[in-house]
Amino acid sequence: MKKTFALFLVFACLFLTACNQNPPVGPGTSGGTDATGESVSSDKPAGSDQPQDPAGSVPKDMIVCHVPNGYIDLPSRVMFEMGVASGKIYNVYYSKADGETYPYCFDPLCDHSGGKCLAYPSSWELGSFYPDTTCFINDRFYLSSNSLGKIVSFHFDGTDMKIEYDAGYQRGDIPNGPWTPNIEVYGSYIYLDQREAASEDGKKHLLRFNTETKEMEDLTEKTGNYIWPSFFYNGEMYGQDTVWNCMKASPDLTVCETAEEFRFSPFFYGSKFMYPVQDEKYNTLGIGCYDVETGEEKMLSNEALGIPEGGVATMIAMDENYIYYVNNQKLLVGYTLHPKTGAKISVYKYNDGKIFRANHDGTGAACIYDDPDMTYNDSQAIVFDGKNIIIHGNSYCAVEGETEGLVKQCDAGYYVGTFREDGTIGEWKLIQAVY
Repeated sequence: MKKTFALFLVFACLFLTACNQNPPVGPGTSGGTDATGESVSSDKPAGSDQPQDPAGSVPKDMIVCHVPNGYIDLPSRVMFEMGVASGKIYNVYYSKADGETYPYCFDPLCDHSGGKCLAYPSSWELGSFYPDTTCFINDRFYLSSNSLGKIVSFHFDGTDMKIEYDAGYQRGDIPNGPWTPNIEVYGSYIYLDQREAASEDGKKHLLRFNTETKEMEDLTEKTGNYIWPSFFYNGEMYGQDTVWNCMKASPDLTVCETAEEFRFSPFFYGSKFMYPVQDEKYNTLGIGCYDVETGEEKMLSNEALGIPEGGVATMIAMDENYIYYVNNQKLLVGYTLHPKTGAKISVYKYNDGKIFRANHDGTGAACIYDDPDMTYNDSQAIVFDGKNIIIHGNSYCAVEGETEGLVKQCDAGYYVGTFREDGTIGEWKLIQAVY
């Protein structure tokens, strides 16, 4: 599934060591008026009430890491990507004000055709509105048009679009473009990975664009150092060099040194990353926790997390208080018929319909939702405002009039649920976009 600006659906980021994977940064806030008439011009980025460091808008002692997880959580809405019956995929947003979901477009006369609006930006000339290449800084979205060497910005509602930086390339000048697609952001800076073909010395360079002064710096040319950032923590950049050595550096790359091996994943909070722990045969033993501050690692076993024998605890979300996970287990649901031969084909689901929650240290593990007919299709959900959760899934139901165990997929899509006072999830509501 393609990742589109405000709505991504990425699940594949399975938590590897930082020396093997590159996660990028999270957007923050928005402005304008949405379909509900709600003004969001005063929204602040998440974490803006935390102590700041000199880089600006960067919480102290908090991991800064942009991992596309299928969602962008803004103060007034949650944006994600949703397919419709026609087969098209739209950028939509769930409004926290009224609980409804709308196309990410603010023109009532727009037909949402390709390239004309944020809801269906499939053919923009300047680049694609995808999470890997998009960030939010000082009330503006920024995207990297890596194939053209341009940085484009615009307001929350798509207005006031402008080219902030142009390296002067034409399409095709550099195979695959002068920059790799992913970007990282720290404070008001956008970090870009320049390909070897775009550098005079034929080597990879780390570039840094200042969104306030509009200046582009070649940090590698200035310092002789190169790493690709994976995340930032407490004023330091963590990443890999060209041969995947783990490195640690200052944000301006003037200080760059080898670091102890570290881990990161799509699931993090404070100074902790959560990731799957596997044995030498790739059996998943549980969920690991790596603390950037102390360098300590520990494992929360499947058994300790309340997972039955034969199952695997698989993370779906993390917030300031809890980790959320499902029991990953192959289960036979029923059968379907081959369209030509009529032969029975087994239908499986890969989790048992339960959602679990535990404290960051693994204590207090409990099942907070249980529906044996449900299955969850992505490796990531989003928990927002401490009281709601959105996840992609579907249920299975028997084929009407059949008694031979024939089943079909029912109600596939995004679901939103609300936490009760005891921490359990109420009934799922299947999200339907209001067009």
